[in-house]
This record gives sequence, structure tokens and C-alpha cells, in this order.
Amino acid sequence: MLKKIFILSAIMFFLVATFFSIYNFAFRDAEKIKLGLENNDKKDIETKIETNRITLVSNKTPISPKIDHEEKKIVFYNKVNGNLENVSFDGSIENTILENNLEKISDVAWSPDKNFVILKIEKKGEQKFYLYSYITRKSIELKEGIDNVIWDNQGDKIIYKHFDQLNGERSINIADPNGKNWKKLVSLNDSFKKIELTQIPQSLFLSFWSYPDANKKTSLNKVNIIDGDFQEIEKDKFGADYLWSPDGRSFIVSSVDKKGSSLKLELSRLDNSTQKNLNMPTLVDKCVWSKDSRYLYCALPAKIPEDSVFPNDYQERKTLTKDTFWRIDTKENENDRIVDLEKLNKDYDATSLFLSPRENILFFINRYDDKLYKITLNNQI
Repeated sequence: MLKKIFILSAIMFFLVATFFSIYNFAFRDAEKIKLGLENNDKKDIETKIETNRITLVSNKTPISPKIDHEEKKIVFYNKVNGNLENVSFDGSIENTILENNLEKISDVAWSPDKNFVILKIEKKGEQKFYLYSYITRKSIELKEGIDNVIWDNQGDKIIYKHFDQLNGERSINIADPNGKNWKKLVSLNDSFKKIELTQIPQSLFLSFWSYPDANKKTSLNKVNIIDGDFQEIEKDKFGADYLWSPDGRSFIVSSVDKKGSSLKLELSRLDNSTQKNLNMPTLVDKCVWSKDSRYLYCALPAKIPEDSVFPNDYQERKTLTKDTFWRIDTKENENDRIVDLEKLNKDYDATSLFLSPRENILFFINRYDDKLYKITLNNQI
């Protein structure tokens, strides 16, 4: 009896052991196959992304491209016909939103909520500004004498530089979008015939500076849009141009030595606690901040012709650059290349840089063909 029980137990043990051996072998192989396929798929995806790091988004020639309301597409005005259009991030879907058939649009100022836009249009040799509402589908012409206009941070006011031909006075003013209820913020002297305007993010201060010129020292100033309190932030840099961080605490400045040589990019804190060279000789027009105000994505001119005067020749399109692409960690002082040199299969002169909402795609306009391109960042789709 005991012998029979022993034999039956041995047979049962053998069968169970055999079953588990076959199961584990099959399961393990299946997992290997599965993992192998997943790894191969991952490699294929990474290879696809790696070999297409810079890709064309649209054959259109966009003016002032921006992310749309739903943060799913890029909206822009077409330089050729003035139509309002949009395109998906991957360029697969393009639509015409409004057929304007407008010629000679030179600039576009979007309201923060993108319900309004101010168009700068050349008519009969003069620059005119028009406020257009996407809600009412109507436009009005802003008053004569305006040569620069932006939206305030809230989007319910416009800030503009005005020249009064009757008395020769230049001033910066704030008003309702239609130009009514205007108030003068500050008077300007002749050194501010042409200026740049931008409101400091997260603040009530407007910043302005003289248009970058290699032969002139630049003065960066700020004025409170409520009480008109005025302060000079910095001065004495030739050809300087500025770009504020999203938190409004820092800014970068590009400048040159006199006569437009030795281009330099520096980081400064508004409270003057930090000022350092970023070792990235480029223009602020070729940079964009990350949302957290830590990283900068910049296009770096590989070589600037020795006889070029920067930024003047660049602004006048007398010079095109050949750029490489970098990410700057302003906290750790580290610069990382985001596109390998062997992936640059053509020349790029990048401007109007902006990031996708997830900051995994960097968009820019290439001045060689005035078309929109993208760079996929961090191996993400």
C-alpha cells in the first residue's frame, strides 16, 4: 500500500514539475518575444525621431505664429495673401480660418485671449494699425501717429508709442483697445525715435528701450502703468535687445562691442543680484524661455561674417546666419546641443522661436525661406 502511494506521489510530482517547466519556458519566451518587440518598436520610434529632428511644418509663410485657444494648433497670418490660417503641430492638417486677401501685413499683435488682434499694414507707403475683433468680425483703424503697439498683460488695454506731428512730442500711452480713454505714461526724447516695448511679466511695469543699434548705447527703462513711476534699469550697452523671463524676475540681453562686433548674450536679475555671460553669442530674437524661467532654447549663429555689423545688418536682412540649436540651463550654467551637427541637412536662420504647450516641440521660422519648422525635443512625439 505504501509502495503504491509512493509511486502515485512520484508520478504526480513529475507531472506537476513538467507542467511548470513547460509553462515557465513558454511564458519566459513569450515575455522575451514581447519585450523584444517592444524594444524594437521603441528603437524604431527613437530612430524615426532622431532622423527627423528638424522638420518642415508648413509650406505657408507665416507672420507672428502663435498657439491657438485650445493649445492644439498654430494660428498665423499668411504673408502672401493675409489670410488667417492654422496648422496642426505635425503639419498634417491645415485650414484657412478667414480669407482676408490683405497685402503687406508686416506685424501682428495678438491679445492674450486671442479674441482680438492688431494688424500693422502698409497702405500707400504709410504704416497703419487696425484693431480686429474675432467676436464681432469688425475692424477699426487706430489713430495716426502710432508706430509701435502691444497689449498689456491682462489684454484689456493697449500700450503704444505715439508721435504728435503738431507739437513734435513723442510719448508712450495706454488706452482701451479702440484708442479711447488714453493716458500718457511717459514723454520721450529724441533718443527714443524708434523703440521696443514689452510689459514685464507678472507685474504692472512696462519696459522699453531704444531700438537696437550697434552705433548707439541702449537704455533699458521701466514705468508703472498705473502711477507712471519711472526707473532706468541699465544702460551703456551697444545694440542691446532684451527678453524677459515668464516670471518677470530675470531678463537676457544681447549686445555688441562698438561697431557691431563680439556678440554677447547675458543673463541679469531685475534686482541686480545676478549678471553673467551665458557663453552663447546670439541675439535674443533667436531665443525663447521655458515656462519655469529656468531654461533657454536658442539658435546660435555658427559663424558671423567679419564685415557684418550686428544687429543692424541682421535686422535689415543684409546678413543671414547658419544656426546650431542649444538648450541653456541658466541655473546650472550648462549648455546642451539639441540637434546634432550631422542632422543639420540644410541652412537655418531661426527667428520667432516658441514652444508647444508641453514644451516638447520647439518651433521657429527659417529666414532662408520664411517657413515654419519644428524640432522635437527630448525624444518625445
